[in-house]
Amino acid sequence: METHLANMISSASFADDLTSETNTIQDLKMQARKLTLYSDWAALTISSSKIKVTGALYSHPSKDANCGTPH
Repeated sequence: METHLANMISSASFADDLTSETNTIQDLKMQARKLTLYSDWAALTISSSKIKVTGALYSHPSKDANCGTPH
């Protein structure tokens, strides 16, 4: 096997459907940095068109629209 092929196969990596649950933007940035460093090392290609970032704030209890009581 040619050397360049052996090097490519020796660190084969694959990732799909990853999630990073954090409590702060700072922690999210730290996890994103770790993912970037790993993907650079493993030569992973990240498809930016498939990246989704969502968030939810849980600092206030939600209220039922019909009766106004917390869930």
